[in-house]
Amino acid sequence: MGINDILHTVYSCLPETPLPGAPSLSATISSYTSSSGEESSSGEDRVSALPDDLLRNIANLIRAADLRDGSGLVAFVSRVLTDHQGPFRWVHLSWNFLGNHQGELAQWLSLFADKGVETLILVNRPWPLDVLLPASILRCSSLRRLYLGVWRFPDTTGHPRGPDVFPHLQELGICHAILQEHDLEYLLACSPELKIFGLIQSYGFPSRVRISSNSVRCVLLWFSTAEELAVVTATRLQRLILYYTNPGRTSTTNVKIGYAPELTVLGYLDTASHVLEIGNTIITPSIKEDVEEEYASDDELGSMFWEESHMTKVLLDQFRWGVNELGFLELVLRSAEMLESAVLVLDGGMSSEEVTQATRRLAWLQDSVKFASDECELTMFAPPRGSWSYHRASDLSLSDPFPSRHDARDARDGERVARASTIFGPSLKNLRER
Repeated sequence: MGINDILHTVYSCLPETPLPGAPSLSATISSYTSSSGEESSSGEDRVSALPDDLLRNIANLIRAADLRDGSGLVAFVSRVLTDHQGPFRWVHLSWNFLGNHQGELAQWLSLFADKGVETLILVNRPWPLDVLLPASILRCSSLRRLYLGVWRFPDTTGHPRGPDVFPHLQELGICHAILQEHDLEYLLACSPELKIFGLIQSYGFPSRVRISSNSVRCVLLWFSTAEELAVVTATRLQRLILYYTNPGRTSTTNVKIGYAPELTVLGYLDTASHVLEIGNTIITPSIKEDVEEEYASDDELGSMFWEESHMTKVLLDQFRWGVNELGFLELVLRSAEMLESAVLVLDGGMSSEEVTQATRRLAWLQDSVKFASDECELTMFAPPRGSWSYHRASDLSLSDPFPSRHDARDARDGERVARASTIFGPSLKNLRER
């Protein structure tokens, strides 16, 4: 994946800018590298045309172009931030030259800390990738939403820690940044009101993602890779999302769930690359081709897991009716007593002949397997229309964040979608306490 693709994913996950007129500062230099390798830029300077009252209230949109080193825009931003008495409701700074102005950046962060900033989106686009973010970010105690992109996070060793660091922070997104394990632990420990945490386009920084929080409700590993994602203690966690965590890789990700009594949504599980461990139950990828042999050793343990999870819905994406997939599906259907719906979304790359065979296998499965739940409905669809978004996945107002079957196309056509998802019922508490 090229840097432009990475930035496209990062930008698609950033919070949307509020409507014009809201007190905010948004500065972007739309410079990028074209396919020919030449640097291009677009946009025009609209700052001078804005009314003075908008400038005073930082409700403006800055589009600056043809600033080779960014010094003109940096000087303007410095003046505006210094003159404004605060607080700053919304600040979005994203351009190529932040790495060349670390002194000014540190000053800005100090101003945000002193005058108060509620939403801060700070993206260094795109080079270099390891620009050190000034430690003054740790003084912005008024933050409610923070998204950081393409930075090396400052070492938190020796810094004051506790609930007073980020007492109001509710949403945190770390995008294509270098973040160490102890710094992640620091952020979680210092954010007592955090609800949403996302790692976006993160490639092994940190390699082990360990979640310990009494407030976080949604954790997302989005287009990212990690050796381990471990929910140690998360008393209010409701949603754990892994999306494109091993694209084109042969390595596995260990997904461990310790104490998360309110967890109801877990996805997208990839049975080929995720090792799922919940309490004493471990479900591992398998390369065996014999279904009975593959599940014989874990059948009793696996059945207990599905029975006691109170699972109500299973959705398997990119389903191709392989031996391993079929064995996994049969285990769920035979064991999940509370299951109401099992949805198979076919792989968008399947030929028409393969789709016809899949339809026949669906009929065979319905006739040959005794479902544990009399209420279970087994259905099959082509991939849903449109793509899934980070914003939908992290929207806590939605009880089901996944694309629904109502968005699906007829099984004769469709688009590629991602991996597999499972939505669990009211709680996994009983299983973990067993």
